[in-house]
Amino acid sequence: MVYVTYISIPVIGAIIGWVTNVLAIKLLFRPHNPIKLPLFNYSLQGLIPRRKAEIAKSIGEVVEQELISIDDLFLLFRTSQFIDKSVEILAPILKKTIINKLPHLLPNSIKDLLASLIADVLIKELPGLLERYSSQISSEIKKNLSFADIVQDKINDMDWTSLEEIVLSITSKELHHIEILGGVLGFFIGIVQLIIGLSLKTF
Repeated sequence: MVYVTYISIPVIGAIIGWVTNVLAIKLLFRPHNPIKLPLFNYSLQGLIPRRKAEIAKSIGEVVEQELISIDDLFLLFRTSQFIDKSVEILAPILKKTIINKLPHLLPNSIKDLLASLIADVLIKELPGLLERYSSQISSEIKKNLSFADIVQDKINDMDWTSLEEIVLSITSKELHHIEILGGVLGFFIGIVQLIIGLSLKTF
């Protein structure tokens, strides 16, 4: 019976440590909605759902300040690769649009010629126009568009059950290691308690 007591102390410590970490991880998300505890005048809710507005705002600001901004997009728009690709895509679209806008009485050969000439002029002017007005366009867009607000709204509108599943699927291995670590630490704490108890002769 004495040996059973000796073994049970670190084992119980391991179980307590493991269960504690499992509950701590669960409480990051659950409960999704506040549960009122009238005796304590307190509402219980998962940490992330409770602070979703703050989290969404912080993520939005990080995305805009550290990852991508309107200025970054316009720097991309001004690169030769982007301009060349834009010309490649826009040329046939412009030509088709111009042909459709020209009077139907004109012969197709003339409409095709005029459309080609006008499209070529517009395409040749496009790089210069982008270069000349990109700063002005960027300033105007900044007044009405914010990546931080877009990201914030998207996160706030997300179903938290789905978000929980996404986070847990990505971090499942790491979270499992945390659960195991809780058991290991609990086991060693139990051994320390056993050693202290034996040294004080309380067991």
